[in-house]
Amino acid sequence: MRFIVDKDLCVACGLCESACPDVFRIGSDGFAEAYSDDADFDTVDEALSGCPVGAISAEDSENYDDDLRDFDLDEEISDVDEEKLTLESDITILHFEADWCGPCKMLNKEVMPKLKKRYPQIKIVDIDVDTHQDEAMKYNVMSVPQLVILQDGEEVDRIVGFTPLEEIEDLIENI
Repeated sequence: MRFIVDKDLCVACGLCESACPDVFRIGSDGFAEAYSDDADFDTVDEALSGCPVGAISAEDSENYDDDLRDFDLDEEISDVDEEKLTLESDITILHFEADWCGPCKMLNKEVMPKLKKRYPQIKIVDIDVDTHQDEAMKYNVMSVPQLVILQDGEEVDRIVGFTPLEEIEDLIENI
């Protein structure tokens, strides 16, 4: 069995290492790494279920596939155009994030896809703060993840940090 750790999803929590110390360790880069491909079915099951963000996948070592899972969750913006956002949707969520941010990865994996599916009428704009520093400054974003909720182009609320789906839904329902 070959294990693959998707470092774009890994939040370096160490749970895989705790569950399967013979297969995983936290590497020098701070992320989980598989250092053994010799594992039985029970180990595979423990490793896959032990990762809270789904960063670990396993495949038969005879069928190596070098492509990591691509969740294609977000569409990035080039510039936030308030006029366009206002015309497209009554409620818009500006989702400020960064590639290096563990809580952002958890939010992207666990919350944002469900939010997008449950509220298709809401425009969600994903903004990488490293790429779009001017937008982060414009909205006073000092930490990520951060959701800025706009109604008719005006900010009505803001959520900082990882937030469960239910709390975000409550906030949306009360707007």
